[in-house]
Amino acid sequence: MLTGMLIGLFLAGCKPITLNPLPAVPTQRMLPYTVSLEVTSLNMYWVEPGAGTWPLPPIPSYVTARAPSATLDKTQWENVLTNYLNNRKTFQHLIKQDDKADLILDLRVHLFIDPGASFKFDYSYWARIDGVVKIAQYDREVARHTGVGKAHGDKTHSHSKDEIFLNEAVFQALDTLITKFESDRQLSSL
Repeated sequence: MLTGMLIGLFLAGCKPITLNPLPAVPTQRMLPYTVSLEVTSLNMYWVEPGAGTWPLPPIPSYVTARAPSATLDKTQWENVLTNYLNNRKTFQHLIKQDDKADLILDLRVHLFIDPGASFKFDYSYWARIDGVVKIAQYDREVARHTGVGKAHGDKTHSHSKDEIFLNEAVFQALDTLITKFESDRQLSSL
């Protein structure tokens, strides 16, 4: 617990972790709807050393500290995610939240950093993105999926390395999540 608090204090003085532009290959299964993107949650957590060695992302009971909200710039992340979805062409058109859309894509992004067992092993970086698609007119959920990504760092730790490996994990999680939505039969037959 003390370790997590120290790491959290260290992060408090750091510049924000930015999401770099993600490569996107246009899909073959475009959904014929307009969509509005909402990132309702964007959080980063430190977990107990060694928790990232399991095949699934760390569960909340292994979180030792939550990174200060200043370490993530939500507006910057929303812009990059919007560009990714536009380039991938999963939906007919991505529109601003103020405009009328057929669907709402609600994303909750959770990032986990595992400093490695006893700080002697490689860092592990997890991204878990929970996505919900709702019919905008009725605010009714029609699909829910989760994408998970993992990247392995090295023993040394720095802001720039965290950013590189978190970006890799986020890309994997987002790609998995969007592929699930594209393959969702319920969404394609609304």
